[in-house]
Amino acid sequence: MRGDIGRCAVFLLCVGAVLGVPYLFPPHSGISVSTMAGFSNRAAEVLLLVLGLGFALWTRGWGLRLQEATGEVRGRSWWIVPAVAVCLAIAASLYLWYWASNMGPYDEAIYFLDRFSNQIAGGRVYRDFLFDYGPLMYWPSWWLAKLLRIPVGHAYYLFCLLEWAAGVLLLWRVISALRARAVDRAIVFTALTLAWFASITDQGAQYTPLRFVLASACALWVHRLWELRAEPVKTARSMVPAMVAAAGSFAGLLLYSPEQGIGFAVATVLFFMVSVRRSYVALPLVAFLVWCGAVFAVAARMGWMGVLFTFAGGSFNLPLLPGYETVFLVAMLVAAACVVVCAFYEGESTRPELYLIALALAAVPAAFGRADPGHIFINSLPALLVVTLALLRLPRRRMPVVVAWGVYVCLAALSHTRQQVNVLMHSAPRLEKMPSAAELPPAGVGLRAPIRYFSYLDGQFGPKVITGRYYSFDLAFPGLAEEKIAELQQHPRDLIVVPVEYRSACEGLSPETLQRSLRGDVSNLFVPRVRPVPNVKQPLCDYISSHYVGSPYRVPREEYRVMQPRAFRVSPLTGSAAAWLQQSAPQPM
Repeated sequence: MRGDIGRCAVFLLCVGAVLGVPYLFPPHSGISVSTMAGFSNRAAEVLLLVLGLGFALWTRGWGLRLQEATGEVRGRSWWIVPAVAVCLAIAASLYLWYWASNMGPYDEAIYFLDRFSNQIAGGRVYRDFLFDYGPLMYWPSWWLAKLLRIPVGHAYYLFCLLEWAAGVLLLWRVISALRARAVDRAIVFTALTLAWFASITDQGAQYTPLRFVLASACALWVHRLWELRAEPVKTARSMVPAMVAAAGSFAGLLLYSPEQGIGFAVATVLFFMVSVRRSYVALPLVAFLVWCGAVFAVAARMGWMGVLFTFAGGSFNLPLLPGYETVFLVAMLVAAACVVVCAFYEGESTRPELYLIALALAAVPAAFGRADPGHIFINSLPALLVVTLALLRLPRRRMPVVVAWGVYVCLAALSHTRQQVNVLMHSAPRLEKMPSAAELPPAGVGLRAPIRYFSYLDGQFGPKVITGRYYSFDLAFPGLAEEKIAELQQHPRDLIVVPVEYRSACEGLSPETLQRSLRGDVSNLFVPRVRPVPNVKQPLCDYISSHYVGSPYRVPREEYRVMQPRAFRVSPLTGSAAAWLQQSAPQPM
């Protein structure tokens, strides 16, 4: 009993060190919330790996054994659980689709529709404008719009619905493939699905279960092919089916979500080199790495990596905050190290569960980069399901695990519900009277949105708006303001559309405002003091103020206004593109 208390105390100290010690290390040198808070995300990653492995070796895995690989593991089919989950996902997606059709898109959906608006205006994705994810996340919505002859906004929400349904089913399939009691699999599936449902209101195609479960499904497929080729003496030839599957999985994942493909490749090498530890895997793994390098080089040349390197550089880092959700997830990751060590001591290092934990290990930089509870959860998903199954194996830990997951789900739902209610209270309804043809900008005149802009879903009425190579000025990083100014200088005759109070978008994020936003999680026990950083947004607003004035035109959103260049004014009498283009000489103010 006394030994258990001591181990628990050391375990909590390890979790606390991961959360607190990184404040003692210098943060990333760029401009991010972590920089303002003085938090080193890289130090947190290293501490998690070192302390987690050290604690696991000290306790010899702390008794976190994987569930038995023999005996009755199937039991009842429990088909009703995924069936209900899929129905709930479809119903929620339909509601959000309906809501967006009447109130406009929200949160993550705005990003996708912004990128599609550039395509509609004649831009080329990955060339004229960037997209943060792979082409397999961009083009399906576009193809659905063409196939069904519906606006791309509606096609996007249809794509999200399909992603949610497929992702929930795939999550059930992944959990069902693991050796465990049927009731334990149902508990894990219910906990993970409910936790994920809390974020469905974000309306993002990039945050559906499909994106983060697909790599786990591919890993189990590769592992299954490797097991099926079991021979008395394995050879490099026996690895061919598994490596071919791994090569295809890497290419597909890279084209869907680049960091998922990279994580899958790292996890594959880790599992076969560390867990299998046989000489015959070396040559197939070398061939696999050569393939991965070639595919990655082609993808990078095509621009399919988006802003992956910008994110990897720490420009969007967030600090770890000691709220219940973050502490719970970090504790589960430390426990994952115990599962791995225990499996090695038990001679079960080739179990597929360790392949899944390797996926979570490869995703630690992503989880601890933008380190809010949501990003930690989705990137750590493979480890979470394995650790939860291991904990449910022990009768005295079953109820605490269920209660802990219940609290996590409730807090996650509360956080997103508060956010959604706030949006509903401040959402602007549709314009009762759409702008007339005379009020809209001339058809032949370019219209650019250097800060942000989004329209409604039903039809591309009104002008075609170009937001530029980068999505938004809200997520600013060094050099973005200069990039936006250069785009405006390249098109000096174009009108621009900006928020009515566009100057507020260029105000630097004050330490007081940032601290209030960090306190948004009701369970946060501590919010660090933040320091101001240079305001990288102001140059763009200064340029707009000095080079643009008001215009008589409107767009179909009340919260935006159209401005025209001081030197080249559109004629409000004719409103024609011809009259606009004939003005070859600047007009004095």
